[in-house]
Amino acid sequence: MGDLEYLLRLNLTRNQLNGPLSAEFGNLRSIQIMILKNNNIHGPIPIELSDCFSLITLDLSFNNLSGVVPPTRSFQGFHQKGPPKLAVLQIDVKGYTCEDIMRISENLSEKYIVGYGASSTVYKCVLKNSKAIAIKRLYTQYPHNLREFQSEYDTVGSIRHRNLVSLLGFSLSPNGNLLFYDYMPNGSLWDLLHGPAKKVKLDWNTQLRITVGAAQGLAYLHHDCNPRIIHRDVKTSSILVDDNFETRLSDFGIAKCISPLKTHPNTSVLGTIGYIDPEYARTSRLTEKSDVYSFGIVLLELLTGKKTVDNESNLLQMVLSKADDNTVMEAVDPEVSVTCMDLSLIKKTFQLALLCTKRHPSERPNMQEVGILGDCCS
Repeated sequence: MGDLEYLLRLNLTRNQLNGPLSAEFGNLRSIQIMILKNNNIHGPIPIELSDCFSLITLDLSFNNLSGVVPPTRSFQGFHQKGPPKLAVLQIDVKGYTCEDIMRISENLSEKYIVGYGASSTVYKCVLKNSKAIAIKRLYTQYPHNLREFQSEYDTVGSIRHRNLVSLLGFSLSPNGNLLFYDYMPNGSLWDLLHGPAKKVKLDWNTQLRITVGAAQGLAYLHHDCNPRIIHRDVKTSSILVDDNFETRLSDFGIAKCISPLKTHPNTSVLGTIGYIDPEYARTSRLTEKSDVYSFGIVLLELLTGKKTVDNESNLLQMVLSKADDNTVMEAVDPEVSVTCMDLSLIKKTFQLALLCTKRHPSERPNMQEVGILGDCCS
């Protein structure tokens, strides 16, 4: 390995590497990107890595390293005060380190909080170049939160699509497990539909464009990624909206990568009440059609303006009962009726939502078909 003097990029993720990190890696003088995550490398980081003068990205996460970070200039952005801990930072923002961002955000002061989740808190941080980023801080007191951190990094950290959030970087540090994303000024679709402020009134075409964008992002995960990825937590709060009302699907903490050899893997049932596919909940067999079901619930939220579960009311059951009586149009949100002049488009969207939420997964369309049908509703 040490003889590869002109090697520029090295990725040995999940290669079952075992043992200490060889000092010969320091001979890779031209290396720019070195990714050795998810192995069983143990022991200290060899000081010889400081000789990799061209190194821009070094990812040693999810190994069993110990000791201190080498006290050299090459590693100055990785040092932490207090007990020795390995911090890994891959920020795609020139000139900033994790310490810079912590200083700007006053060590993640409460005044910068813009949202909460079941396992995380989200902060807004405006950098000196006026770029706003979102910092997702995952709680570290429970073991499953480390798995969520790893899942989110492994999925969205390695894929790119216009309708998926872009991971700018991550850090394992005394400040917690941190993920850095572009900040979405319009919040989530949940905020726009149900939030207390509801600052922006969305017309029907904009609402539908947001959901079609989410469908296109899911179609990419299901059909274009290898291995394919099932999101498992599709809901209005995981559909973010940028300043141009373009969609960014987020929250990949429980996403599942599925091997082509496994068509119906059995997994622990995870997700959000009101959006979980009942067939998945009953059998623990996970397929892409579980995401399709959840997307159908999102469409019903859009059409009715109602939450999926509100007290004892269930949104899908309410819509199904009205569909049986041929009175489903009575459930339409008045704001939708005002901004959509062609009621036939609303009926088509109801039909699509009910198709996505069919009881048997085999009767549901796939996400590519959903995207095509969604375009027909606009």
